[in-house]
Amino acid sequence: MAKINRRYFNPFIIYIILINIVLILFRIHTGNPDLYAGNLLSLAIFIVIFISLLVLFIMKRYDYFIIMWLSFYFVCPVLKVPFTLIGSLGLINAVFIPLMLIVLFNPKNRFYLLMLLIIIVSVFNLGAVGARILVSRAFEFIAPFLFFYFAMKKCKDRELILYSAILIAVINIPLSVYEFILQPAWGVTMDWRGARIYGNLFWPNSYTVYLLPAIMILYARLRKRLTRGNLLVIALLLIMDFLTFSRSGLLCLAVSIVVFEIAGKGLSKISAKKFLMLFLLIAGIFVYSNAINYLNPRYTPSTISERTGIWDTILPFLQGKLIFGNGLGSYELYRSQVLHSLSPHNSYLMVLFELGIVGLAVMLLFVFTMFRDLYILARDETGFPFGRLGLSIFSGIVVISLVGGAGFAQVVSLDSWVVIGCCLIPAAAAVGENLHHPAGAGKRPDEGETG
Repeated sequence: MAKINRRYFNPFIIYIILINIVLILFRIHTGNPDLYAGNLLSLAIFIVIFISLLVLFIMKRYDYFIIMWLSFYFVCPVLKVPFTLIGSLGLINAVFIPLMLIVLFNPKNRFYLLMLLIIIVSVFNLGAVGARILVSRAFEFIAPFLFFYFAMKKCKDRELILYSAILIAVINIPLSVYEFILQPAWGVTMDWRGARIYGNLFWPNSYTVYLLPAIMILYARLRKRLTRGNLLVIALLLIMDFLTFSRSGLLCLAVSIVVFEIAGKGLSKISAKKFLMLFLLIAGIFVYSNAINYLNPRYTPSTISERTGIWDTILPFLQGKLIFGNGLGSYELYRSQVLHSLSPHNSYLMVLFELGIVGLAVMLLFVFTMFRDLYILARDETGFPFGRLGLSIFSGIVVISLVGGAGFAQVVSLDSWVVIGCCLIPAAAAVGENLHHPAGAGKRPDEGETG
């Protein structure tokens, strides 16, 4: 880890560190985001970020462009621009998502075609809502896939991006510690589990999803070579993850670790050491579950009723609308009639509600294509396990999306999709690597396609 630090400690990384320090102080200064309407300070920060993105994009410094995104996207809900009702993320998306689609243009690539299909299905199936909601929802559906594809096609130095994802997560640990000690109303929520920290996001379940890629990158490094530096950093991140007391987060992390261990050569190649690790992981989850259940009987299988209660109030609105859904953005029209006016707490149900089976089928086809490419890479690679890393994060995201919306939310899981995309960068195209390249001189499953 120290070797990588010296290598990547350049002026841009220092700039990223300074931005994150400013954003931490800004987050503390703003307090409750619902009561903060933006001022000259938030406008100044927005302008700096926007200009930085624009300059990096024009200069085609796409690695740094993506790292810039990773450094600020999670603070967008509070980075409000005064004199406009459009959020900062919406303004930035309105400029850069079209630009990213233009530079990626490749009608022969299946990922690009599937993204176009999602856009087409959305455009021809609009809900009876305002333009702002329509555009926002369209960006929400396309953004995870777009950033995955952009990282895979346009980025080169995946080691720099992976290192930056860890660095940014670590820089924000002091904010989590601040929340844990002082328990500000904007930084914790109190329930039967006690005080649950928000970290640098705005909900405990969101923060645990945000931490997933950084934890799994470090876990993959530790599986290759045990170092005190990596062990210390992953321990700190795991402590922050634990302080969210997120049941879905625990499940997400467990699934990711299990997939990482069984991927590659398959179940038949699991060694006694791997079997012991998996056994201890499952046993730990079992002990944790029963301990929490003993302290509070809410932690039982019946807990799923918290989700099914929401779904039960949504399903009636799908009657007669299963094929094409109720239209893009239409969920906002029905939200008041859903249990507690909550979101669906299921990413797939949200797509089904608005875009129907047609939209969901396109989304799942994109997801399946990602899985296939990661699985092929995981089975054939040698050296650093990029394929297994990408597959493990992907699996955690797919599973947690069954009980929440964070897995496909741009403002929560952008780093996950970027890291997954980086894992599919061919080794032959990657630069600045200090790890062994995968076998096959960097071939990836879609190498035969143009682009």
